[in-house]
Amino acid sequence: MRKTITVVSSHGRFEVDALTGAVTTAIDDMPTPLAEIARVNLAEYRQWCASEGLTPADIIDILLLGIVSMDDQGNERFEDPEWAARSDLLLEIAA
Repeated sequence: MRKTITVVSSHGRFEVDALTGAVTTAIDDMPTPLAEIARVNLAEYRQWCASEGLTPADIIDILLLGIVSMDDQGNERFEDPEWAARSDLLLEIAA
């Protein structure tokens, strides 16, 4: 079985493939507000962690990740990570 990463948000949690970032949670089990998410950008997240001297987590707040959503017509929409959330995390670690 492939390794997964847990993504958490205020709406619930879901699993993604640890290599590709593709959502592995069944669509019927996805929290409704998150059902359009197709994958997360783990490569960019890992690169950011490395640049900050952090170890990438196995449970990640959704705000720290770039998101790729898919609409009903198959069009992709990209959302950048929340830079304020990343700054807050760094401040919390430094405290």
